[in-house]
Amino acid sequence: MTGDAAKVLELLPGGHALRQEDLIQIIADAQIAPLPSAGEGWIGVANLRGNLIGVIDLGVLLGGAATSNGLLVAVSGNGLQYGLLCEGIKGASSLPAADGATIRRGPEDSDWLQAAPPGQPRLIDTTLLLADPRLQGRL
Repeated sequence: MTGDAAKVLELLPGGHALRQEDLIQIIADAQIAPLPSAGEGWIGVANLRGNLIGVIDLGVLLGGAATSNGLLVAVSGNGLQYGLLCEGIKGASSLPAADGATIRRGPEDSDWLQAAPPGQPRLIDTTLLLADPRLQGRL
């Protein structure tokens, strides 16, 4: 493990990770209040250190079912704080440097899901995630 390797936190469902520098706090049993008229990926709002943050259901954005009894991972991106509801955490590790062999992006891949070397988790770009059109509110 080199000092230059990015530190990542792998999330469940497997195959996805966050850079440790984007992590604010992990909250078990978070109380999430519904947020009417939000985009389809938003599940609601939660209290983070006295401030309300929006919470995104990672399961929904990854094309799966809504997350139930999940773990709230508070992150920062694009100067904002928000939460990701996921099934859990697999663990922390160092992400090896890319060796030129990366997972090719498919046309259905979101911009916020970065390519990765084979066998490594795909990083979630917390800045680009907020631009996902599924997170845009409905009026």
